[in-house]
Amino acid sequence: MTFVLISLLTIRNFPRNIGYFLLLGDRVFRSGSRQEYVLGHGPSSWGPSMTEAFSNATDKLRYDRGTVLLHWATAVLVLIQFALGETWGWPGKPVHHLMVVTHLTGGMFLTAIILFRIVWRITWGRHLASLLSPVDRFCALAMESTLYALLLAEIGLGYAWRWGAGQAMSFFGLLIPSPFTPFSSGTIWWIETLHFWNAWLIVGLATGHAAAALFHQCVLRDNVLARMLPAGTLLPRAKP
Repeated sequence: MTFVLISLLTIRNFPRNIGYFLLLGDRVFRSGSRQEYVLGHGPSSWGPSMTEAFSNATDKLRYDRGTVLLHWATAVLVLIQFALGETWGWPGKPVHHLMVVTHLTGGMFLTAIILFRIVWRITWGRHLASLLSPVDRFCALAMESTLYALLLAEIGLGYAWRWGAGQAMSFFGLLIPSPFTPFSSGTIWWIETLHFWNAWLIVGLATGHAAAALFHQCVLRDNVLARMLPAGTLLPRAKP
């Protein structure tokens, strides 16, 4: 009995993980990955090596830290940008001007994040699409590609709208003049309209994307959402 208690206490995050090991003994099952990880046989294997093996197996089923950070940074910035764009007409001029400058600054941050995120995904980012079923994999990749395309289009439309109207971009108050001559008023109207509706399309698709992740997590219980969360938040469930 004393040996079992000592062995259990060597497991990192004991209060959160104890249920998994009590249910399964010497195995941990990653629901949704269709793979089992045999971490040892019997209590003699419970110790630092088992904990390390469990941690490594779990980490390989999550996106890397860079991908997770860029994903959530994009999500937060998109929501802030959308909220600013939809509400900056409500307050008076001083606050309105501050909201516009914040929106422009956020747009330039979003430009850098999206471009870096694409490079990261192509080079160092971890790819987990193979863990999904063929249908889920197709839907996930289609949604991801569509959102990337729409975000790039929204960024381009934002620059075109601002610079095409003969106004400078503002990055924390630092003015960046237009590199081209102003567009006609009709062209600006079309750019503004496309920028507006494309923003709603992005938010609509992102909402559907989030709803699908929650459906997988709460209904299907396959821990798809955990793959895009920091390690230690939603750990794999044990197979009964």
